[in-house]
Amino acid sequence: MHQRVSQVKNFIGQYNYASVLSVEVRQYLASQKQMGAGDRRLFKHLLYSYFRLAAIYDIELNEANILYCARYFKSSFNHLFEKWHKDGMDVNDWILQLKSRTHFDELMGFVSKSIDIKKFTQAVLEQPAVFIRVKPKFLELVLGQLTEQGVLFELTDLAGCVQIKDGSKLEKALTSFKHAYEVQDKASQTISSFFEPSAGQKWLDACAASGGKSLALLEKEKNIQLHVNDVRENILQNLRLRVLEAGYPMPHITHYDFSKPVALLHHSFNHIIADVPCTGSGTWARTPEHFHFFNMERIKKFAELQFQILSNTSKMLMPAGKLFYITCSIFEEENEGVVRKFLGANPFELLSQEYILGSEWKGDCMFFSILSKN
Repeated sequence: MHQRVSQVKNFIGQYNYASVLSVEVRQYLASQKQMGAGDRRLFKHLLYSYFRLAAIYDIELNEANILYCARYFKSSFNHLFEKWHKDGMDVNDWILQLKSRTHFDELMGFVSKSIDIKKFTQAVLEQPAVFIRVKPKFLELVLGQLTEQGVLFELTDLAGCVQIKDGSKLEKALTSFKHAYEVQDKASQTISSFFEPSAGQKWLDACAASGGKSLALLEKEKNIQLHVNDVRENILQNLRLRVLEAGYPMPHITHYDFSKPVALLHHSFNHIIADVPCTGSGTWARTPEHFHFFNMERIKKFAELQFQILSNTSKMLMPAGKLFYITCSIFEEENEGVVRKFLGANPFELLSQEYILGSEWKGDCMFFSILSKN
């Protein structure tokens, strides 16, 4: 146990926030050939437990505190923690003597009034669930396979949306059903339910990433003229693969930077999806290290970038078309603030906007606004 705790302490001390933690962990564990499956699970539990609590509380990085963090969260390792740490104080007493991070308190001042801070904070302290979107004709088969493979799941109130209790077992259980489902958070699925594509329409997914919303569009109507774009050319490779696996026609793919005027502006589309780059604060339950290291100056920088993307993409929208502005942020300046600024400078009407509060079901929090061109 001491070896693993020490190992985690050293890893955290050397972690470079500029890199993606999950990738760093995967690469590190791949280099540790002597570690078995149980040791790897223990390493990740110790690591993420520390980051979850240290995002909210002022916790010094030392071996004792790493172990207290791990004891705070119930797991199959707790009996080992208590045996090794039997002389330590009760974990609840330890929590009570901690002080909230000043950084965390200041950050909460930027959060939209639509967000329940208490629920959001509690969500950061819990491992989120994995959600999948299953194609209607395969739903019965997929549920049967999950049951047969012993994967615990729960049907949600959203058609085709299934909550998976242990996401680590999902891919292996559904190896032969890759064409039948997509991994997509419930909040994202909820927003996708507002898309109403018709055959022949031209749609632009301006910041498509790996294509979750594009695939949701094609599932509803594959006979659309879909143009997908992302400034990151490498992530579009994943999109191509997902489209092929799903058996849909390949959309037109580009990698323009829509924060700047581009040649594509002479095109016009019936509807546009702008799921813009953001702080990702609505997904911090999945990436607590981002919460821990967050710099508040990034909020303003993202808001400026988002306004530019929204302004440039809006010029390609046909009259009466819908522009879906989407973020996975909880910050008012990135959401309602950007929309207000945009409406003040462009001939658009606000049809609706809301937060999808995934913290209520162990999912992501997202914001979306539907704008119509006058």
